[in-house]
Amino acid sequence: MNKGGKDPRSVGIDVSAAAKAHRTGVGRYIVELVTALAQLDTTCRFDLLYRPSRWKQRRNFVPPPDRRFRTRPLLESFPFDRLGGPEVTHGTDGRLPRRRRARLVATVHDMFSADSESFADAEVRAKKLARYDDVARRADLVIAVSEYCRSRIVAQTNIDPTRIRVIPHGVDARFGLENPRQAAEVM
Repeated sequence: MNKGGKDPRSVGIDVSAAAKAHRTGVGRYIVELVTALAQLDTTCRFDLLYRPSRWKQRRNFVPPPDRRFRTRPLLESFPFDRLGGPEVTHGTDGRLPRRRRARLVATVHDMFSADSESFADAEVRAKKLARYDDVARRADLVIAVSEYCRSRIVAQTNIDPTRIRVIPHGVDARFGLENPRQAAEVM
């Protein structure tokens, strides 16, 4: 998992955005991420973390794919970092939990709600920008899904650009190339 270094023993993933019956966007990303992690040959433990507000949606939780995965509450006020919590925590939706000891990684999928008045009112934009500023200040690593997203993060926050990595989203196999004959029929 970690080029040139040793793998962490435990990773927490904020999967709160996937606690929906009909997942789109970030929720789909989370499901694909968990699926890909389950295919790794690693002894790392993965905590699927849900914010307390999502527990009422637990029937829609991402099922742990194997014994290395467990469902846990993301209790920000409880210092479980000191009690065997994850070594690395991944905020999958541009938001980080308050952690004291864990390394923090955040994925920012886009900056549109912070950039445009047509997508969000002033109050929502201010809240999003405050979250992005928090990510820029506290994350050990920020994942941007495109060069454009990376440029917007740098423009909107005071982040050190060396802490950002561009890692594009993967594409679900069902969006692969069509059979050339079927494609010709449509064209």
